[in-house]
Amino acid sequence: MMNAKTLSILAIVLWLAGAATVAVMYVGGKTEQASDGRVAVILSEAERDFVLGEMRQMLASVQGIVSAVAEEDMNSVEKIALAIGSAEVRNVPKPLMLKLPRDFKIMGTDNHLEFDEVAAQAKHGGKAVLERLGDLMVTCVACHESYSLKAE
Repeated sequence: MMNAKTLSILAIVLWLAGAATVAVMYVGGKTEQASDGRVAVILSEAERDFVLGEMRQMLASVQGIVSAVAEEDMNSVEKIALAIGSAEVRNVPKPLMLKLPRDFKIMGTDNHLEFDEVAAQAKHGGKAVLERLGDLMVTCVACHESYSLKAE
């Protein structure tokens, strides 16, 4: 039978092991090297579908913003950009966040924040919006060059 000191030490060791596992997952995510040189992020099919859906939403938002700029409709630019902005980050399931590598999470969050900036630039006109949208697209391209998504 274990005494209180042994149980306390065992509990601390187990807690530290659990905390270390969560920390490693938060930073590294669940990944492997893809055959094309990118990092493959390993997700369930539902998680992969969620992430790809978010990416399609961002792409549709970019298209909507460009069309609104062409029509000089800055109210629509602001509305479209805010709809996909930082408020959208809260909708990412927490278990999914643990599987994503740190840099992937940073790029995704930065893009949502960048949409907020696109919305803020609407009051300065189409050129300002397109400049900010160009900055946002740099992150999109960098992410797609660095990562692929693989279903478990």
